Amino acid sequence: MNLPNIITLIRIAMIPVFAIIYFQEGPLIALPLFVLIFLTDMLDGYLARKRNQVTKLGQILDPFADKLLQVTAIVCLYLTDRVPIWFIVILFAKELIMISMGYRMLHKGSTPIPARWYGKVTTSVIYGAIAAIFVLNPETMGLWINIICGVVVACSIGSFAAYGVSYVKMGKEPKAVE
Repeated sequence: MNLPNIITLIRIAMIPVFAIIYFQEGPLIALPLFVLIFLTDMLDGYLARKRNQVTKLGQILDPFADKLLQVTAIVCLYLTDRVPIWFIVILFAKELIMISMGYRMLHKGSTPIPARWYGKVTTSVIYGAIAAIFVLNPETMGLWINIICGVVVACSIGSFAAYGVSYVKMGKEPKAVE
């Protein structure tokens, strides 16, 4: 257990606190905690690389924490009528497919596909979009929220397609887990 992994575990522990604050106090009050959790994501990754403390546990926990925060925030937005159903269905379907692809790779003894620049850009777009939707009034800014959701879906599908190509290539040439 190292500092980056401890930060990731703290980030995971903050996610339910974020959801409680969101529902009890509202999205604007929960927004600073959402941003703090996002910043800890950047911090743990930076520290892991800077201190040469990248671990297999961290490689599993970090994306899990990212997805857990994203899913939690999107569900919060949906349950408070801030995002449309098509948005949540498309994103969750994509995530389920990616999880099954990752599981299949691990089952076959392949290494997980490492994070690529387009996945990091998509993650940043998702976090930015969620933060923007926290601030926007869905009654008066519904069109803008739909546009933001469309941009997120387009980025997500684009990075999903790029990862799919990597997945197919790795499926032909599996690498042994060290």
